[in-house]
Amino acid sequence: MKITTEKLPKSILSLQIELDGPRLERGLDQAARRLSKRFPIHGFRPGKAPRFMIERTYGRDALIEEASEDLINKAYRDALTQEKIEPVGPPRLEGVSSSDPFIFTVSIPIAPTVNIGDYRAIRGELEIAEVDAEQVDRAMDVLRDKHVVLKELDEPRPAQEGDQLKVQLLELVDGKPLAQLDDEEDGRRRR
Repeated sequence: MKITTEKLPKSILSLQIELDGPRLERGLDQAARRLSKRFPIHGFRPGKAPRFMIERTYGRDALIEEASEDLINKAYRDALTQEKIEPVGPPRLEGVSSSDPFIFTVSIPIAPTVNIGDYRAIRGELEIAEVDAEQVDRAMDVLRDKHVVLKELDEPRPAQEGDQLKVQLLELVDGKPLAQLDDEEDGRRRR
């Protein structure tokens, strides 16, 4: 297997992979077996027709088309291992440029190359602001309010400063609840 790599913009690596003859032939043999199982040939049991009969019946292009997905997937994985490439996303098949020899091109997103430069030469002054007691008290109050747990009293008592109350109000106008008055007015308007 021959692999040619080309670095493209935007952290894309293009791999052109050329399969050697024996590997292509093994892939075509497997494709012929799959085709003979799916499409029986007269005079042979399903899956038992020889490759030359399948090739004569359906043509070499049909065999290559059947074998191409399997060949591409296996060759791609082997190329990643051989070239020690770690993709950061799914590959994209650019196309098959030749079927004899079998050559295809794949684009792979890879991690970008970053040149940091001399970051140790950058210096800055550390300024520590003074904190007074009032700022500390405010910060502590905020933390206390965040983590406060509300609970009901065991025995009722009059409300005190700092208590939280749940209140239900009944609004009365001339001794009648306000909600009831609103309903009566709506009834008068509709008539």
